[in-house]
Amino acid sequence: MTDPIWLSAAQAVRMMARKEISPLEYLDAILARAEKVQGTLNPFTTIVADRARAEARAAGDAIARGETLGALHGLPVHVKDLFPTSGILTEYGSATRKGNVPTSDDVLVARLRAAGAVIFAKSTTPEFGHKGQTDGPHFGTTRNPWDPSLAAGGSSGGAAVAVAAGAGPLGLGTDGAGSVRIPAAACGVVGLKPSPGLLPYGEAVDGFFSYAAAGPLCRTIEDAALMLRAICGPHAADPWSIAAPVPVAHRVGATLHGLRVGYIACATNTLVAKDVETNTRAVLDLFAARGAMVEEVTEEIDWIEYEGRVMYQANIAVANGALIDNHRDLMDPVLVGFAERGAGFSTEDYRRAQLARTRLFRCVFRGHPASDSESIRPPIPILSGH
Repeated sequence: MTDPIWLSAAQAVRMMARKEISPLEYLDAILARAEKVQGTLNPFTTIVADRARAEARAAGDAIARGETLGALHGLPVHVKDLFPTSGILTEYGSATRKGNVPTSDDVLVARLRAAGAVIFAKSTTPEFGHKGQTDGPHFGTTRNPWDPSLAAGGSSGGAAVAVAAGAGPLGLGTDGAGSVRIPAAACGVVGLKPSPGLLPYGEAVDGFFSYAAAGPLCRTIEDAALMLRAICGPHAADPWSIAAPVPVAHRVGATLHGLRVGYIACATNTLVAKDVETNTRAVLDLFAARGAMVEEVTEEIDWIEYEGRVMYQANIAVANGALIDNHRDLMDPVLVGFAERGAGFSTEDYRRAQLARTRLFRCVFRGHPASDSESIRPPIPILSGH
């Protein structure tokens, strides 16, 4: 048998259900690996070994009794330290929340537990998940598992590092402006930011204007689908979830005939690393070989980089202004800087940025600059080359 720490989540669930490995045996292997890498890579803010072992024993007993098992039964899962976890330290990567232990679970954490998952750790995040690096004055730096001198990306850096390093096959992260996708790319794992509402996100400050979403970090696309199906569905905490579609069951080995894939060689970047370009092209060729129609998107697109920062940093200023006034010396200087810049934008700046966002949406949705007289075409799935 392969060293259990390198099993995919789907493999591990199947093996536990067939009694080829016990939940406790599997968890112990994961915990041993987590202890080994924590000092050098820093993927976790806290590990609850004793509590997790008790849950793993209970999961094993349920298997022995022949009970109906959840989709994630016995699976060790780590959760980003932005999700409240009942009885488990939740500090949001911030010294201002030091020692905080919630009395209830976030809706997605509760669904993970209901599906049989064993929550064994909280993964590192920059303070309140504000940036694309995973470091901060409260917990230090999370390092890349392939080369500790390099960055792990962020803000779900701890989750990506844990998966890549064999310290847990499945993690729950969040993504507003790349916080799942950036560390997934930096660490060589699978990361997905689902469409708004597919996974109800109850931690949004503004439920009606939230660009953040929860999403999986894992080793395989099958694992991502496994998590999505286990915890998706509407919830009153997230208005976008009420009408969200149910994800289609994935088909292993199926062809891709009928799928249109749009490819953008460069978005706001002007250069692409040669190995990234080569590997992206190999994926596109594989899509085409499986029957997909691969189309390069050549139209010029305004990605509203400045306007995006206006909205992002203004929101940070409103959400964290009072906290910074009282605890500035404890907080990440980057977060403080974002808030200070955001406070300087005017109402007109903010509204213009929102209108620019609408123009970008219409441009991408229709495949070319929008016009009210044009009919709307179905969106094209996009694979970015950067």
